[in-house]
Amino acid sequence: MYNGGTAGPVTHLACQEALTRDRIKQLHDAYDWRVEKYEWTLAHPQVR
Repeated sequence: MYNGGTAGPVTHLACQEALTRDRIKQLHDAYDWRVEKYEWTLAHPQVR
């Protein structure tokens, strides 16, 4: 849409930033889930 225009580079960087922020959130969510699961497993070793 902005290809060749002066807004192209700025728009591209804004898109890259949004994608990066989204990926960081996904990684944080996955890590937090793993930590919670691991802590629960340590607290309840008889349940698997």
